[in-house]
Amino acid sequence: MQVNWRYITASRNSFAALYAACEKNGIILEPVDEPEADVTLYSLNSINAPQYIDEIKNADCITVVGGPHPSALYNEVLEYADYAIVGEGEFTLPRLLKAIEKQSLERKSRGLSPFEKTDGKAVILDPSDTPKGVATRYGYKECDTCVYLDAFEPLPNSRAIWNYRAAARSAVHTARLRGCSAAECATAP
Repeated sequence: MQVNWRYITASRNSFAALYAACEKNGIILEPVDEPEADVTLYSLNSINAPQYIDEIKNADCITVVGGPHPSALYNEVLEYADYAIVGEGEFTLPRLLKAIEKQSLERKSRGLSPFEKTDGKAVILDPSDTPKGVATRYGYKECDTCVYLDAFEPLPNSRAIWNYRAAARSAVHTARLRGCSAAECATAP
């Protein structure tokens, strides 16, 4: 199965992290300038997401979108993408790609198109086969790793919202955590 990474300047750091995570699982991500078969991956934020909506919607391949935008608004993203990764993708993306590959091999063995798209929609994994941390048009399975979304946690104290310096420190702290606050995680502060 060919797995492509849609090159977007703003997502270079995500590419580096996810390339390593996928490579560790035997999956190589090929950078591309447009969607290509079999699967094309995107990492989008809310600023750049609008410029890729039509490209993703019209892609003739399976599309997987991750990043801050789908993590916050996965239902919106699923209006044009096949899969949305919610939260950090280092564990979730390789699991999803392995599940898609397994499904495509099973479909091929039955004489069916492995990556069929009908009316712009890909054959989506059965909800029981969808890894946790992935949203599809069938629903969202919450992640079971110690990585969680903390972007919407309240500020440390209610007065901080009136003090822009304290609010900025809180935002930096949230960005530094970038998901995991469990002491046993390597990313814990």
